Amino acid sequence: MSATPGPWEFGVFRNGALEVRGQGREAICEVWLRADPKREDANARLIAASPELLEALLDCADYLDCIPETAAAGDDDARKLVKQARAVIRKATQP
Repeated sequence: MSATPGPWEFGVFRNGALEVRGQGREAICEVWLRADPKREDANARLIAASPELLEALLDCADYLDCIPETAAAGDDDARKLVKQARAVIRKATQP
């Protein structure tokens, strides 16, 4: 099963909760406003940005993989970053 395509948006939609919605306006999730509204707002913003963050991370990892002087030539820092990025991508995309 794949995720709801982005972009996503958020706002206060019902019951005073922050609701993240997809393009078709379907609810992705609700973030309830409790003790720390600033934290819940930040959480909702992060959730709403997740499709774009994933796409940017995929692009960055692919770009680093194709630069000969970083990927194939032995730049350990670049290889470590690509490995870390690929692990996060798997975490976000695989059940």
